[in-house]
Amino acid sequence: GSILLLSGCSGFQFPDMMPVEPKGSGVKDLEQFNQILSNVDSRKGQKIQLAGRLQRVEEIQDGYKVFASWLPYPPPGSIEEGPKDNQQRPVPNFLFYFHGKIGEKVFSTIQGNTFIFDGIIQGTEKYMVGMFGAEKNLLTLSANCVRIWETGTTSMEGTGVSVEYPGAIARTFCSKK
Repeated sequence: GSILLLSGCSGFQFPDMMPVEPKGSGVKDLEQFNQILSNVDSRKGQKIQLAGRLQRVEEIQDGYKVFASWLPYPPPGSIEEGPKDNQQRPVPNFLFYFHGKIGEKVFSTIQGNTFIFDGIIQGTEKYMVGMFGAEKNLLTLSANCVRIWETGTTSMEGTGVSVEYPGAIARTFCSKK
């Protein structure tokens, strides 16, 4: 057996790494996202890698239901920096379910945090997007592992203003299922 020693590695924790496919097959642009959305029924059960920003996190019986806005998946080599907003508008929303509890890592569920995840396409689900009861059919997924950057980001929707603080802690959570 071999022994791996890591010293002076700041910025990420080795056991906390996200399982990433070598080709970096995450959804990188709106066109890709819309192609998936237009063929959801034929893609049910397929693996997917998505990135986004937490908008609303609801605790459910065995985990969380997350309403998120899509962000481009980071390119290979930039995974540890997390997803960046490339200002593509309009930004589509989606839902994902995470089975398990985040527990004491309470800051990971704060609105505005960015994330990447790998999971499975489940289909679509009606969800109240706005404050006034507008329901939309959203792409719905089940997350296997989620890597969340506690970015402390506030994004004022519609203003184009985004404030990001450097040195965000990134944590990975994997589902019980």
